[in-house]
Amino acid sequence: PAQQYNATFGGNTDLKPETGDTWTAGIVFTPTFLEGFWLSLDYWHINIDDVLGYQLPNLTLKLCGLTGDPAYCDLVFRDSTGSIWAQPEGYIVAINTNTGTTTTDGVDVNANYNMGIGDWGSLNFQFIGTLLNTFEVQPISGSSIKWDCAGYFGATSCTTPYPEWKSKFRTTWSTPWNLDLSLNWRYISSVTAETYSKDPDLGFPPYQFPGQKTLDAQSYLDFALVYTFSESYTVSGGINNLTDEEPPLTSQQGAPYGNGNTFPAVYDALGRYLFVGVTAKF
Repeated sequence: PAQQYNATFGGNTDLKPETGDTWTAGIVFTPTFLEGFWLSLDYWHINIDDVLGYQLPNLTLKLCGLTGDPAYCDLVFRDSTGSIWAQPEGYIVAINTNTGTTTTDGVDVNANYNMGIGDWGSLNFQFIGTLLNTFEVQPISGSSIKWDCAGYFGATSCTTPYPEWKSKFRTTWSTPWNLDLSLNWRYISSVTAETYSKDPDLGFPPYQFPGQKTLDAQSYLDFALVYTFSESYTVSGGINNLTDEEPPLTSQQGAPYGNGNTFPAVYDALGRYLFVGVTAKF
């Protein structure tokens, strides 16, 4: 009834190292008809076996109920009332172990263009983006249970947002007066709550909340400047999240990835942020 459980977390002396295979293939395009421009495209594929982590307690409870297998049920301890949350004697064991396999692939895009603007200096345009194709998790080695978190977020299985597209586009004006000014646009595509996935291993209709189905796409603008004088001193400063955008909020998040009803590792949780610094060379 509380939709909660106690759990025991901790180390494990029987852990063995993860093993992984990574391969990439890419191209670089530097056209002669557009001086100062280059474009690279890189496809990457990563597979990790014996992933270090812990078996999700909610998955342990689910598999115990569905199969009655002691491998799962022996990890569930109930208190005198039959609860796994009301008293300390009720809990689920979730110590560190070699869980299963994680497989992910996608494409990185990187484009850069430099152009002179005469007596006004030069402009640089840089675009960096990542297209996430899959982020497939097999939580138990050898099990048929697996799910794809690309485009989803959640508090239990995907744990953190996995946007299918993230990018940065920065424009920098290098002036003739030892002053560089830049404006950066950060973009994060929308993600859907994992409970709405059509994958039966990931979707969970009883916990679908229409008002929290989607975390909308986010855009942030950052401004920065760097000024050098006397060849030994540099002053830098700027404003991140210039327009003071609020982070998307949801109750479908949990520690350690979620905090304050959002995901601070993915979104700007503190709003507008100002910074300044001075560097001196002796």
